[in-house]
Amino acid sequence: MKKFDLSIYKNPVPYFYLYDVYIKENNLVKESFLIKIGVTPGSYRKCRKGELNIGEKVIEQLSRYFNFRVPSNTMIDEIEKFLNKVYYNMYYKIYDSYDDDLKYINELINSNYVCFPIIDLINLYLKISSNKNVDLIYKENEMLFEKIKKYETFLKYSLTDLYEIVLLSFEKDIPENYWIKNYNNASAYFILSTRSYLKKRYIESLFFGNKCQQILFIDGNINRLIYLNYTLMSCLAHVGNYEECYKLASRQLLSLKSIGVTNDFRVNGCRNYIAISLIGKKEYEIVYKEYNNRNDLTFIEEIAFIICLFIWCSKLKNFDEYEKHFNSLQIQNLKEAQSSVLILLDNYLKNRTKTSIVSLEKYNSMEHYINILKNIVFY
Repeated sequence: MKKFDLSIYKNPVPYFYLYDVYIKENNLVKESFLIKIGVTPGSYRKCRKGELNIGEKVIEQLSRYFNFRVPSNTMIDEIEKFLNKVYYNMYYKIYDSYDDDLKYINELINSNYVCFPIIDLINLYLKISSNKNVDLIYKENEMLFEKIKKYETFLKYSLTDLYEIVLLSFEKDIPENYWIKNYNNASAYFILSTRSYLKKRYIESLFFGNKCQQILFIDGNINRLIYLNYTLMSCLAHVGNYEECYKLASRQLLSLKSIGVTNDFRVNGCRNYIAISLIGKKEYEIVYKEYNNRNDLTFIEEIAFIICLFIWCSKLKNFDEYEKHFNSLQIQNLKEAQSSVLILLDNYLKNRTKTSIVSLEKYNSMEHYINILKNIVFY
């Protein structure tokens, strides 16, 4: 797993690139400003290249003028240790110290260190890694992201990976070179896979997801791998690769059960993709045997069973069993969206009308069933 080394920031050179931006942001003409505070522009340029050994004094002079504190080497070490702890915890989805970490990062912000872009970057990484609403996080921190972007050169001395994770998360239009480069961390591929999925570019999402998967396996990051696999299952179902979807969902279900997870949303997610895959593979007999007379089906499994049962009954030319099961569902007692889906599904199975399938497309629960329904051959 990636570890960050901030020792370069004990050297004054990176801070000249920070002040290049900061002076400009304060609407100051750099050369005349430098002369005003007693720094010759030529000395500034040579210090930035590391050609003069007075760089530390110049940075201290600039920092005094702008009321920044220059971090000691010990403080740089402390920030490095904190960053690596935060990165490890967020990467492995460990939130035990999350609130304390937010408090500490706020203390660092209030300490007014000149290395503030590093502190801002850690702060933003903490926020986007939380379990809070993603859209809200982006909306609340858009200005902070734009601020961080201005200090890209300063940050890329040793924080390229973290900067890229934040950029890939926030940038509305990711630059083309960021889509095609190779990354050293799983988080970048995780984000690219997710963003491709949201754009309905499922093959692309699978490509990035598989790269992410390889690194997560090496790092033993089971928690993040579990979440990634749901995206991969969905992509596989969308592109019609139901066999691989079934295998992935089945493996994940076994893995969850092996660690004692038997009844939560992660298990249900696997069960749902197994149901979708079985219908997609036309394994109607298996669905019928597995789901018949069970009262613990998820809603997605129930949809699979209804489709299977209708096909089963159409083959027998007798729909009594289908009607009996459908009436037993007590649709009037279900949530409105669920009852609407079942009514529309029943109508489509019986009449195959275009209006029914168009209406069904509006519901998330039918996302993976629409293409299956369009390609089913009824007896």
